[in-house]
Amino acid sequence: MTWGPDGITIKDSTNSACWLRIMSGGLFITNDGGVTWKNAIRGDGISTNLLTAGRINAGEIYIYSGDTPTFRWDEKGINAYKYSNEVVDHNTFVRFD
Repeated sequence: MTWGPDGITIKDSTNSACWLRIMSGGLFITNDGGVTWKNAIRGDGISTNLLTAGRINAGEIYIYSGDTPTFRWDEKGINAYKYSNEVVDHNTFVRFD
């Protein structure tokens, strides 16, 4: 671990190519020994481009279009709601289960 003008850098002791850097702009990761860095967490959110998960446990997930939920995923399946003229009809949907 080092601390300097580039923030706090932590190197994986089992894989010398994987590093983590903590700075005021967020949390950055690299898997090429610091040649390129990817912003994993910022003040405004977590980068889902870098999300890897073997299992996601959530009782209910909504996917939004702007401020409007257009998909819902729960124990019944995934609901895709009718979207027309920028209006979502939550009474008309297709369910994938």
